[in-house]
Amino acid sequence: MSITGSLSTDEDRDRARRAKDAERKHRQRSNDKKRQYEREADKNRKAESRSRQTEVEREAGRAVSQQQTAESRSRQTKEQKEKHQKRQSSTRAIRNAEVKQTKSVPLSWSSGISVKT
Repeated sequence: MSITGSLSTDEDRDRARRAKDAERKHRQRSNDKKRQYEREADKNRKAESRSRQTEVEREAGRAVSQQQTAESRSRQTKEQKEKHQKRQSSTRAIRNAEVKQTKSVPLSWSSGISVKT
């Protein structure tokens, strides 16, 4: 084999090695990009999941608050009705007592009207 023939073989080997190195680097970069994309996608999914969870918790808090408000209003309305009924009952009892007392009090003068007892 001549010297030029061996140089060309060495050059071919060098080119082949560089081509393999370039291909390996290309695959490595491609894999790195894929992993980076997957990490970003996972991060976004987790953030979205946290966001949904937070929204669910807020919604549950609002529902509890609305329920408590409704119960409070209902209780207040019921208490107001009870107070009103007691007041009416008390007023009615006082009126009835006044009427009975008026009927049972003898007049100090003669009215000329006979009252049957």
